[in-house]
Amino acid sequence: MHLVTGFISAINERADRHLTKYIALGKELLSVEIKTTCFLERTVFDQYIRPELTSPMSDIRSWCAFSYLICGHVTFVFFEKSDLFLWAYRELATQFSVNTGNPNKDTLEYMMVQCQKPEWVALAIQLSRSLDPFAVSEFAWIDFGVFHMFGGSVDTFQLSLYEWRNRVDKRVRREGESSVIRIAGCWDPTLSYAQDIYRDIFWVFAGSVFGGGEHRLERFAKCMRETCIRLLEERRSLMWEVNVWVLLYRKHPEWFSWYKSDHSHVLLDAYY
Repeated sequence: MHLVTGFISAINERADRHLTKYIALGKELLSVEIKTTCFLERTVFDQYIRPELTSPMSDIRSWCAFSYLICGHVTFVFFEKSDLFLWAYRELATQFSVNTGNPNKDTLEYMMVQCQKPEWVALAIQLSRSLDPFAVSEFAWIDFGVFHMFGGSVDTFQLSLYEWRNRVDKRVRREGESSVIRIAGCWDPTLSYAQDIYRDIFWVFAGSVFGGGEHRLERFAKCMRETCIRLLEERRSLMWEVNVWVLLYRKHPEWFSWYKSDHSHVLLDAYY
């Protein structure tokens, strides 16, 4: 299994999570020895990540519009806020307004980063393919700060990730590339809800983890990209990525293999 994660700084304000705290959470994820592609700003990498790396680093290499280096099991891709696929469309969001109790957190730029997740996975797949075109793997997105869901227990966190990796690798060896997106969720996706899909948070999907075979994930990213751009062009707004995924689910339910979870240490337990 190949993990994908990413982080962009200065997109919102959170009283509960300063930049250094978020970086500390991410370091716990990056310390788990599972092959990972991590998208980070160059300044964040140089200031917070590079000084603590102990494995030998490759030279900085170029790929498409990006630079990257490999250090142990992690490939770091340098990625700026302006590289977000929605950045060029930000001025269309003249009607951006979501119902939130935390407007300093749920900013337009925050939504743009959240909606980048499938795109980051697609980029990681393409980079991995360029490095090893014959590798067969399942890719999975996992939030950079996911460690906060594990109650501060490094042992519980690492065991959960390693057991998840082993389950997925066993299935891939047995069945080959998955044709569905395995994804954690909180609300039953088959039910209808009274909330406004364009303004109220929908927790049909947890948002923190999803994965599958390369071809399905690339198709998922393409549809996500098209849908987000259409929302900005037609509604002049954007919302949480999990809401956009509900729109995609309603159109293509057969793409998804949903499992019940929540935002806690059980997040990965039912991902097979």
